[in-house]
Amino acid sequence: MNSDWFHEAGWGVFTHWCKGAASPDEYNARVDAFDVDLLVQQLVEIGTPYYFITLGQCSGYYCAPNPTYDAVVGYEQSHCSRRDLVSDIATALAPHGIRLMLYLASEGPAGDPAAARKFMQLGGQTLGWDIEGNRLREGRRGVEFMKLWQPCIRDWSERFGDQVHGWWVDGCYWPEQIYRHADAPNDKSFAAAFRAGNPKALLAFNGGLETPIIAHSEHEDYTAGEVGHLLPVGTRRTGGALLPISRFVGGGIQYHILTHLGEHWGGRPSRFPTELVVGYTKLVTDSGGVMTWDAGLDDTGNLYPEHFDQLRELGDAMRQSP
Repeated sequence: MNSDWFHEAGWGVFTHWCKGAASPDEYNARVDAFDVDLLVQQLVEIGTPYYFITLGQCSGYYCAPNPTYDAVVGYEQSHCSRRDLVSDIATALAPHGIRLMLYLASEGPAGDPAAARKFMQLGGQTLGWDIEGNRLREGRRGVEFMKLWQPCIRDWSERFGDQVHGWWVDGCYWPEQIYRHADAPNDKSFAAAFRAGNPKALLAFNGGLETPIIAHSEHEDYTAGEVGHLLPVGTRRTGGALLPISRFVGGGIQYHILTHLGEHWGGRPSRFPTELVVGYTKLVTDSGGVMTWDAGLDDTGNLYPEHFDQLRELGDAMRQSP
């Protein structure tokens, strides 16, 4: 199956590197200062089989160029970085056999009202974070937005090609209204945009924090599995049935959990002793699942020391595990 390599990998590292900026110049300076060699050195020492980084998260700033996005937004200075940080990281990881995967928010530049208006995103509501504003999406399909946003995703995917091995797509909170339709735009066309550059890229649609670890679309390869302050030992579904962690859910979709080492996503300090991190990872992988840990990353691409130490110990333990 397409997810075989992911299952065999068993565990990996995720980082949120998605701050906005006061200006494109400030953002470009931050992206230019990102030390790819340092990050790769740390990931190699950890021994992670795969690594996720955020391409962008609702701010309207993205760490790789995208002419299609620029044409829609029409800013005098692009909010997409000059440097293709994604390709630089992928190129540096490849000799070490570490696969790069990407995070992208499905809401596009929802935190940038001017850009959101250009994308015809329900009048430019900042839908990424405002729960009250999010309710405006209930019952609304967002066809105009999707028709503009999907070509932007396709642009990035074709740029990266087979350097990117998977996507974790956030914010897919209204599947019935937005994605589950027979005609495009729908989850099928959305998935096709993400896989335009690599048909084998793995894909997960995130239906929300602490939701049951289930499949949300037949076009997924693995579950998003976003978990905050609860570490599940099974999948709770409607009716209260508690199912054990296993390789597959929803008819062939890889069971996967993503949670944070720190007090919050990309935060510090570490909230668990290393023994728990190792033990829980083994619980998930021994049951057929895949476990991803979010770690803190500073502006220069340096993992927080406390998270690096824990992940290095985790890597050592997983290599010794039968």
